[in-house]
Amino acid sequence: MPGATPKELTIDHLDIEEALRPWQDPALTTPNHFLDCKTGEVLWLYEEDATYENITGEPAEQNAAVYDRINAERERYLWIKPLGNDDFQQMLRDFLDTEWTRDENRRVNAIDAYTGAIGRWKRHVGDIEAIRAFQRYESEQTMKLGKEFLRANGIIPVWK
Repeated sequence: MPGATPKELTIDHLDIEEALRPWQDPALTTPNHFLDCKTGEVLWLYEEDATYENITGEPAEQNAAVYDRINAERERYLWIKPLGNDDFQQMLRDFLDTEWTRDENRRVNAIDAYTGAIGRWKRHVGDIEAIRAFQRYESEQTMKLGKEFLRANGIIPVWK
């Protein structure tokens, strides 16, 4: 796909955003996500069929079927690498440098509450509007990175 003529593909933006976010619960196994470059569908694939069944409650055979589908036409599917924790930490640092509010005290409070971890910042900032503003910013930035990733792989996303 890199080096190929870029092509438009209709993709659900929520599927891409979800694929780019690693799951927050370390007890859960994050699935791999693959984009079907012909249909725009995002497929979930767990490494173990039993894990798929335990987490989703669906028959393990469904995960096996996705595996078979991807491997039958490997060139058709693009693995979507999730963003890392460092990416999200950088998003928060970048957000804190923006003019997300006109209230300077509120902005300074949000900056002072950051000690290097997003969860800790959310607990200590004590400002639901700051948290909501960051969540909007984080979503926008995640989609921006998703769009860059897709374009680097020859896909011009048309969001649905």
